[in-house]
Amino acid sequence: MSPRYSTIRSDVIDYGFWLIFDADGGMRFSRGEPSVGRGEVAMACTSVLPRALFSKPSLTASITVDPQGSTTFNVDVRAVQAALKGALGVDIDLRVSTAD
Repeated sequence: MSPRYSTIRSDVIDYGFWLIFDADGGMRFSRGEPSVGRGEVAMACTSVLPRALFSKPSLTASITVDPQGSTTFNVDVRAVQAALKGALGVDIDLRVSTAD
């Protein structure tokens, strides 16, 4: 992608591009203004995407259970997944395992 067809701002990126449709059902894409042939029509497009779309959240947790404590440990995985999805807006694949 050529940066000359995009404007990068602090919170969003504006992408400029062209879609070219032909009368036979074909389609092509161009970053710059295209030359169109007979039976083709070009459409200028702009997409504005938030920069946060390209960031992936990273979560790390460490839970230590005192060996002198209770041996029963229950985690409602679905409740944790739902809470994290509500807070972050993404699906979380959560697994609970024992340290053997």
